[in-house]
Amino acid sequence: MMSHDKSVTALVRQQHRVQRSQLGYWAWFGPLLPLGVWFFLTYATPLALPLPEYVWPDMWTLLLKLLIGFLINAVIETLFYRVWLQSRLELWFGRWPAIVLASLVWALWHVVIQGGRGVDIDVATVIANHGVMGLFLGYLWSRYRQLWAVLLVHGAMNAFGILLALF
Repeated sequence: MMSHDKSVTALVRQQHRVQRSQLGYWAWFGPLLPLGVWFFLTYATPLALPLPEYVWPDMWTLLLKLLIGFLINAVIETLFYRVWLQSRLELWFGRWPAIVLASLVWALWHVVIQGGRGVDIDVATVIANHGVMGLFLGYLWSRYRQLWAVLLVHGAMNAFGILLALF
């Protein structure tokens, strides 16, 4: 089973090889565009998620929450939505349709765990916030196939939201 997963990853990686020099500035600055859109939609628009009110925890509690959040959110979600689902969708539909579909499914999952303001508002909010982040994470996975890079970005974005709410 594991060798099949590696062969799927290798096949998808070979189909989407682009030399960095062919992309020019987009190779370096292109990923900043969806990241900027995500930050704007998440924190500066009417669709922004409300920041919860926190009491400042002690340092060990904060570190434990960040670690558990990283393991549950970044690791499990990345393994399922990027490594497993998106990789398989890429074989069936191609790169960008797979990224969009996996991002949409991932975003809609957040309605279940972060909803509460009405289905219409919840769906619009998670598609605007998590959908944009999902496109960025999906592109990172599709382009580089480096699990650690997607985990690092996903974990940092989650930690940023938690730490922002504390201040």
